Amino acid sequence: MRPPSPAITKVTKAGDIDAFIERLKLSLIDSRELLSNAVGYWVPYELAAKDWDPTKADIPGLTTGFPAGVTGYPKTNPAFSN
Repeated sequence: MRPPSPAITKVTKAGDIDAFIERLKLSLIDSRELLSNAVGYWVPYELAAKDWDPTKADIPGLTTGFPAGVTGYPKTNPAFSN
């Protein structure tokens, strides 16, 4: 039996990108895991903490956890910018 995914037994902070990456790696390595498991277990706790308002929810790797000075993904793909 394999050990549980990181932070399954406790709710990590949305910006804890290391725990998110560990869960993402597990999802990619183990074919029994869904990719959505990297955040899927976490979302209900976050929604409950934010009064079930999805516009207030922080989602690891998607809306939070960016490096210092980066607040989000670029509006356009820099690879296709002129």
